[in-house]
Amino acid sequence: MQQTVSDSEQALGNFHELSIDKEGSKFLAEEVFPEILTGEELFAAQVAIDFDFTNRTYWGMCDVFLNAGPIKGSGEKNRLGYLEFYNAPDDWYIYVGTPSKRFGLQGIPIGPLTARIDMYFMTGTILPDPARPPRTVIEILNLSEDDLSFNRNFNQELAEGAGYAFGASFEVGNEIDWGIIYASIRAGVGFDLMMRDFGDAHCLGKSGPLGMDGWYATGQLYAYLQGDIGAQIKLFGIRKRVRILKAGLAVLAQAQLPNPWYMKGYAGVDVRVLGVVRIRTRLKVVIGEECEIVGKTGLQDIVMISDISPRDGFEDVDVFEAIQVAFNAPVGSVMQIEDETGRQSYRINLKEFLVKSEGSSIAGEIEFNETNDLATFKSFEILPPV
Repeated sequence: MQQTVSDSEQALGNFHELSIDKEGSKFLAEEVFPEILTGEELFAAQVAIDFDFTNRTYWGMCDVFLNAGPIKGSGEKNRLGYLEFYNAPDDWYIYVGTPSKRFGLQGIPIGPLTARIDMYFMTGTILPDPARPPRTVIEILNLSEDDLSFNRNFNQELAEGAGYAFGASFEVGNEIDWGIIYASIRAGVGFDLMMRDFGDAHCLGKSGPLGMDGWYATGQLYAYLQGDIGAQIKLFGIRKRVRILKAGLAVLAQAQLPNPWYMKGYAGVDVRVLGVVRIRTRLKVVIGEECEIVGKTGLQDIVMISDISPRDGFEDVDVFEAIQVAFNAPVGSVMQIEDETGRQSYRINLKEFLVKSEGSSIAGEIEFNETNDLATFKSFEILPPV
């Protein structure tokens, strides 16, 4: 293990100089550490912790693998579980598994059947995309990429603050070998749920907050049953399987809620006979109108005042000193801002400029410089001493 880590570090000329920002931690998790173990170990674990004291950023990861005879970890290389945490001044997350690296077991004996179960939980300001339906459900329902783009709005760029996601699935099945005839059957159910804080985001063409005070959820439920039966023949010492019948049934329900509510459901059957005859049908039901989540209009991100002099907290300020306010754009000018409806024009105006002492306004006048981006308040009397 030490040699493997050493080889990985030497492959990166500046490995020890890397900052473990969001991209750096992703590289460590996906490229460096998972290659240490082979997956053939009976039980194994690997732990990695990195501290970036300069940037006050901390990252850690733990992988656990199990290969105990028929019972194995359900993930890649018999991964039993995956943990990852990240903490930085602006972002944080904790992953107890992810949609692609779940905690789970496979090969669990239940009478004549074997079962697989897995789950995950995530929370933080950085979350992966919502989970897709299982490959079996996608194939039976013949879902296209457009169908699978249901959660395209739940992205990191629009979300603000923390969110959480969790899911679980259960599958049971068996393979039967009767010599000339073979058969297999699998059935499974599962769900996924994600809730995120979208702050001031809203639906395209609509006003008002999204969801519950900016919190909006997406989720899915699915179930499937698939089986096939065929014959085994032996030619020139080579055993070959000829599929006679393969059939599958699946249902999928997806929703985004609340305010607005949008639900989409599928039910489908896929039957293939001898690889020649194929019967495929699907029912689709849509309730509500999908919300295309858009961010702020652009005005909320604009800071008009760049500086105020004298600043709050200054000491030894002369009572004859003028009060000045600097603007990031000239007062009275027109500003062009892009939003979801196109390019909009806004004029910058100064509504009021008040200087108060003990709740009472101080009399004076306001003068602008030639470029109209600096306003100076000149009091008629000296400023009251503190």
